[in-house]
Amino acid sequence: MNMKCNITFVVMVLCFGVMSCTSELEPMGNTKEVNYEEYAFVFDLNENRAAIEALDSLESITVPFKIELVNPTNYATTRASAPIAGQGTVESLGNQKTLWRYGRGQNLVPQYLCGTNLGQLTISTVYKITLTLEIGESYTYEGTIGDYTGWDGVYIGNSQNPWQGSKVNSTTSKSFYTYCYDIIATMNGVAPPGGHYWVPYNKDKIKIYVKKFIEA
Repeated sequence: MNMKCNITFVVMVLCFGVMSCTSELEPMGNTKEVNYEEYAFVFDLNENRAAIEALDSLESITVPFKIELVNPTNYATTRASAPIAGQGTVESLGNQKTLWRYGRGQNLVPQYLCGTNLGQLTISTVYKITLTLEIGESYTYEGTIGDYTGWDGVYIGNSQNPWQGSKVNSTTSKSFYTYCYDIIATMNGVAPPGGHYWVPYNKDKIKIYVKKFIEA
């Protein structure tokens, strides 16, 4: 009987030891709170509409923007963050040969403007919308996506999904950009009503989204 009790006791000790080791090896998770503010930058293009539409290929124009705080409760900073300083631009990349796939991504391109091979190309005027922000020692920016984000800059095989790119210009400047397309016609001359079909949205609706990470 004593032998059985001793064996049982040893087994219990070993099991407890294994459970303790397993518990210690489980990841505890990152409990450090990340401090950030998420913003949407809305470009006011109406006052500059004529100038934008008159842009030649690779010409750009500076445009004003409004700032919307998207997640006002998603951060807990210990001090007020620095004001946002930056510049918005719209650049025309000219008329480009594009190929759209029906049903891909957000599925916003009508079937008659889509194709499966290079014989079914369309002509689209491409616009690049860019936001350039100043970076400080106590904060930085990272891009994200949201409602009215544009698409990528791939003309043949575009993902047709919300997309936003970024570029570090210097230690004090970073840019965020996306694209929109004005589909003019197919190579066979089939044009949308009015001669324009904007995807994913007209350039005056495109927004740039960033998270401002703040050093607490």
